[in-house]
Amino acid sequence: ESFFYKKIMFVVKAVILTSLFLVIAVLLVLGLAYDGFEDDAKEAVLSALSIMIAAIPIALPLVLQVNMALGAAYLAKVHNAIVTSIPALQDIASMSILCSDKTGTLTTAKMSIIPDSVFVADDFERCDVLLFASLCSNPDKKDDPIDRAVLQAFEADEAGKEKLQDMEYKQESVIGFNPEVKRTVGFVSDKNGKTWTIAKGLPAKVLDTTAG
Repeated sequence: ESFFYKKIMFVVKAVILTSLFLVIAVLLVLGLAYDGFEDDAKEAVLSALSIMIAAIPIALPLVLQVNMALGAAYLAKVHNAIVTSIPALQDIASMSILCSDKTGTLTTAKMSIIPDSVFVADDFERCDVLLFASLCSNPDKKDDPIDRAVLQAFEADEAGKEKLQDMEYKQESVIGFNPEVKRTVGFVSDKNGKTWTIAKGLPAKVLDTTAG
């Protein structure tokens, strides 16, 4: 359920509780002040129930869904914006501030790697990071800005290419980026027959693989 839908249901419940309170008040007035219980108890109860039924906004969620659909059609016709998810439109409608990443819209979506700024752990060199990152990249995905930046940086790294030739690293397979696990995994073999599993992605997801 979207945040917008939860807010609507909160309003519906508030209206129901208010109508229930009014029904009880009307029932007490009709029954006690005007002796409705003595004259015609059934009429007093039916009058109270009719007020409650009329006050409950049963069709409110449906009416809002229809309005959202009409709004989505208006956006498509007037602003050439295609809405693929009504719940997403509801979430946007309930936002006060929208923070959006404009990469590729206001910029060219071109990334580059500065080798001198690469951080390395003990017993590793900067060329090792580029080497393993390239082995964990898909050379066929030329449109991927991250893989393209990694491969371009590795092509300019002579030390890394020497290690690649010395160890005869060969990329056996690659598991592409998954938005759920937020990492790319490559399986690489070397001249000694050893198989390496290399991961590239969000550091927290690379270190913790319990999510898959």
